[in-house]
Amino acid sequence: SRQDPFSILVGCLLLSLQGAIVTVARPLALRYVVREVAAGSLTSANVLLYAFALSCLCLVDGLFFAWGRHLDTDYASVYFFRHVGTIVLDKCCRAAPDSSRPPPTNLVGSDIPRIIEQLRTLGMGPACIGGFSGAIALLAVILGWSSLIGLAVVFGMLVVNMRMGHIAKRAEKQNLEAADFRVMLLKQAIEMIKGLKYFAWEAKCMKQLVEARRKQCFKVKKAQATLQMSLNLGRLSPFIACLATFVFYGWILGNPMEAGDIFAALLVFMSMRLSLIIAPNAYIAAQQILLSLARVEKYIDALDFPERVVIPHSEGLMADVQFQECTLSGVRDAGSSDGSGFRKEFVLRDVAMQVNPGTLVAILGEVGAGKSSLVSAMIGAGAITGDGARARTRQRVGIVPQKPALLNSSIYENIVRGKPFDADRFAQAIDVAQFARDLEELEDSVDTIIGERGTTLSGGQQMRLCIAQVMYDQPELVILDDPLAALDHVVGSHVFDTLTEYIGASTPETPRALVMVLNQMNLLSHFDHALWLENGAVIASGTPEEVIKSLSLDLETSQRTNGHVAEGSKQNRHKWDPLKPAGPNRHSFVGSALHVDMVAMRSVRCVSSTLTDIGSKVESRATGSVNFVVYHTYIKSMGYTLAGLFIVISLLAYTSMVFGDRWLALWIRNSDQNEDTDAVYPLIYTGAVLTFGFLLVVSSWVFAEGCMRAARTLHDECLLKVLKAPMSWFEEMPTGRILSRLSSDLGTVDLHLPHSLDNAVQLTFTVVVMLVTICIFAPLVAFAGIFVSVFYGVLGVLVDRTNREIKRMRDRAMAPIQTNLAEVLSHVSLMRVDDGSLRSFFMERHARYTDIQNRYMFSSTSMMSFSTFISYIIACVFVFTSTIFLLGFGDPEPEGVALSLAYVFLVPYFGGMASSVAVMCGHNFTSLERLLELKSDSVPEEAWPPGTTFLEEPTERSGEEWPSAGSIVFEDVSLRYRQELPLALTNLSFQILGGQRVGVVGRTGAGKSSLTTVLFRFVQPCGGRVLIDGRDTTSIDLQQLRSSISMIPQQPVLIQGSVRTNLDPYGEVQGGDAALLHALRQAQIPDLDLDDTIDVSGSGISSGECQLLSFARCLLRATKIVVLDEPTASVDTATDAKLQKLVRVSLANRTLMCIAHRLQTIIDFDQILVMDAGTVGAMGTSRALLDDRSSYLSKLVDGGGSDTLRLTLEDLLAKSTEESL
Repeated sequence: SRQDPFSILVGCLLLSLQGAIVTVARPLALRYVVREVAAGSLTSANVLLYAFALSCLCLVDGLFFAWGRHLDTDYASVYFFRHVGTIVLDKCCRAAPDSSRPPPTNLVGSDIPRIIEQLRTLGMGPACIGGFSGAIALLAVILGWSSLIGLAVVFGMLVVNMRMGHIAKRAEKQNLEAADFRVMLLKQAIEMIKGLKYFAWEAKCMKQLVEARRKQCFKVKKAQATLQMSLNLGRLSPFIACLATFVFYGWILGNPMEAGDIFAALLVFMSMRLSLIIAPNAYIAAQQILLSLARVEKYIDALDFPERVVIPHSEGLMADVQFQECTLSGVRDAGSSDGSGFRKEFVLRDVAMQVNPGTLVAILGEVGAGKSSLVSAMIGAGAITGDGARARTRQRVGIVPQKPALLNSSIYENIVRGKPFDADRFAQAIDVAQFARDLEELEDSVDTIIGERGTTLSGGQQMRLCIAQVMYDQPELVILDDPLAALDHVVGSHVFDTLTEYIGASTPETPRALVMVLNQMNLLSHFDHALWLENGAVIASGTPEEVIKSLSLDLETSQRTNGHVAEGSKQNRHKWDPLKPAGPNRHSFVGSALHVDMVAMRSVRCVSSTLTDIGSKVESRATGSVNFVVYHTYIKSMGYTLAGLFIVISLLAYTSMVFGDRWLALWIRNSDQNEDTDAVYPLIYTGAVLTFGFLLVVSSWVFAEGCMRAARTLHDECLLKVLKAPMSWFEEMPTGRILSRLSSDLGTVDLHLPHSLDNAVQLTFTVVVMLVTICIFAPLVAFAGIFVSVFYGVLGVLVDRTNREIKRMRDRAMAPIQTNLAEVLSHVSLMRVDDGSLRSFFMERHARYTDIQNRYMFSSTSMMSFSTFISYIIACVFVFTSTIFLLGFGDPEPEGVALSLAYVFLVPYFGGMASSVAVMCGHNFTSLERLLELKSDSVPEEAWPPGTTFLEEPTERSGEEWPSAGSIVFEDVSLRYRQELPLALTNLSFQILGGQRVGVVGRTGAGKSSLTTVLFRFVQPCGGRVLIDGRDTTSIDLQQLRSSISMIPQQPVLIQGSVRTNLDPYGEVQGGDAALLHALRQAQIPDLDLDDTIDVSGSGISSGECQLLSFARCLLRATKIVVLDEPTASVDTATDAKLQKLVRVSLANRTLMCIAHRLQTIIDFDQILVMDAGTVGAMGTSRALLDDRSSYLSKLVDGGGSDTLRLTLEDLLAKSTEESL
């Protein structure tokens, strides 16, 4: 796609010649013909000769214009989009995070397309230069120094327009900043949509986004007003220049008004109209290009991550880390999925660690101690300043972050990630991650498509899939950031066993080691080395026994707060045999039928991995012409009154324009007949021109006001529909696709659609009134006018029909580019330790998607250039026939011929522009069509009451308080997430009494989280019902239902802003800051203040603190029912014990349903519900279930192959019984 610079020079030369033809050759030809008419020397042969010459002049004009545009901008646009987009993506793969930089998704989705659009405007610069140069010379020849008056007006208006360019630049910058802020809020809302629905925050979020949109629309209106004023000055400049020149030349100086000279000058000034519009627009375009380029440059020039220092194989170390007094800045949180957040600063002190081959190293500490920061520092994911900083690791490192980073694709693609396919390594990775049974239960097995959030998988499945990603690479050093927190104890035990077996197979030739952030103290004895962190400093280091002794820890007590058990010790680890099937307690992928098939289809899998598109629900694409409903919706959103007023005023404006030109012809005819009326003609001509200018400005203001009203209304309606959509829609719809509609498509509706629509209407009225005027002097021209109208219409329809489909495909092709970029952001920390294959995977995928996008863009722009040339061919026919009708029939008068011939030249000129602008307008309406898909019936809607807008004030509920007891009953509930998926819950029935505490346990994927899905009505059950205090939840208003239940979700819901904002985002808590601080302290977060800032990813605090913050928010919501989904998964054992006590005290008398993998968390609850494959495996008291060796809970407890967990649970249960007595 590389462009030859010579073609740009040729294109500029052709456009310069075209500008000279328009402003020099055509007026001179007009002047000559009018003089021939005035002299009465016309013959039939001359008429044919003149008609042929004028039509050829029109054809050369069109050839130079179309060819020059094609060489100048069509190729450049493709080259620019591919290479600048690739540069941004490449920077995204290695850039240190910085919240002050523009988001890369905005750069690729908005700034770069904006630059390309402005390049097409800027590409007209050579034509303007050629046109201005020729116009100045010709006017000096025709009118002498009197032309300086008109030229002074022209250039004076240009100066004003240049000044307006500066204003437009500032307005555009403010608009971009406002758009960035709105898109950031929107992106945050979409990514935390489940949290919004948990807490019934849709209405508050809607108001926040509507307010941000209102502020942005104010900036858009300012930018639009500046652009419209610039356009109007360009439209008015020729008329004001003609007025000043002709009044000075004919009235003040008293020079004879010759029709040939006057209308040749008129044609020069009118031909300069496009240049007068383009010149300031090109200046504004240059300013906007510089602004967008500055944003791109700001992103590209940002600091990269420091180079990761690799330990050579000869040293024999796996990792060498030392920080004496060092500050980490720009460290992405390991749990950040969007890459937008980062820990601004964290201090590591007295940290020293060396990892030898074959060893397991544990990193321990309380919440916020700096465990994840140390992991980030190890791989160089942040800037380290200070003395004694050293972080080196082996070349091949695999890291599993706290929050899984997944592709919006198949399970297969998520594991392989563009690397060469190896069926054996694939099977080994599946077995290490204990994912074989999950693949058996999934209908499409390894080809199952998962969303950006991994929404078809549970949290534990997502974590194990990340482990499979790492193990497929067979790394030398494995780094895991608390991976077992999301796994139940049986699966966690098996995963830990296989990981230790993998490390146990370390040899001098293939050394291996493991570093794990650990909160499961019962596993500590299996490690060779341990570090205990506190406030970023290592306070204890050595063997597990030395650390325990140094800190006076009671390991036996610590083990009672954890549920992961792996029998054995570091001295008798099993040797890892990659092709050995798993033991009797595990499901094995090695040797399975699918494994055998994958080995047989090795080559097919390898090829398909390079061709697979981003896996998601296939994006729908409209076909055919834009539906009339789209146009009607836009007009309706504008307001019928404003739309009708705009049409009427515009028609009156152009009627006054033609009246002024016709009056000018009368002035020329009668200039020497009656000196008493000399002042009447110039005064009326002046009034007509000023009236035209006034009505033009008013019409554009009315139109801009209507367009802004439409933009706000359409945004609010689409946003409302999105927020009212069910979770199933968000699970299938990639974030990039939603953002592309509410950012790039909405940006087109904001600026480009009003601009093109206004131009289309103005040019159409210009052509119509000019044709009517020509027909007054030569009625036969009406036939030529009909010919032109029909062929322009046919051409417009053909081009629009084809180009519209291309534009739709082009718009559709942008979504995968955006989604790929979002996935790059979520994988940046992984690319820090990758061998380059992951980066190559994203770069190759970006190149593939960009090529598709460029194919459509180049086809579209090339077709526009070709259609322009075809329109000039049609214009040649019109010029030829019209010239014959004007000169060859009747007795033509010089003034009428001069005016008509000037219009004959201008009608195809403006007609071609109108046709092109109409096609562009149609393209922009496809963006509106895509935007309106968000408010169509294709977007499902939850069961909100009819007329809900989220903007109305909430009404006070009357009657008794609900729920009063908090009882929950599931009656034969069955749940299916999507029609093609198997049942997640099957005839599930159980009862929770009001005030009871019920713990829910089960293997990952057993259906535990599906209980909350049904309870919150994220998905309607396909059978059965759920009752709360005897009322069917489907009969309860969603807002009331969800606001009556408190939730601590598995993934914390965090908001950009302060801690105060996160605890009470909408000012609902009674008691002010005192209540918020009390909740913080209750949740065991002593180090956070209300004014501390948290990034959207929560990376300003540790993952454990994020979970505790969610706990504090729950304490502030006085609801009768509380649901907890792994509330203590990311906290250390000491904090876990404190929170368990807090649950017993602060949440007493509330109905609790707690989903947990740590059985110790819920062992003292009133009831235990054991889930198994979407059904009730067992339910009863802890004592009864433990005593019954045949119960599902006993089998779950004994599934790890150890008696340690049972003994621990027995001790905890006995202790709880004593305390209750």
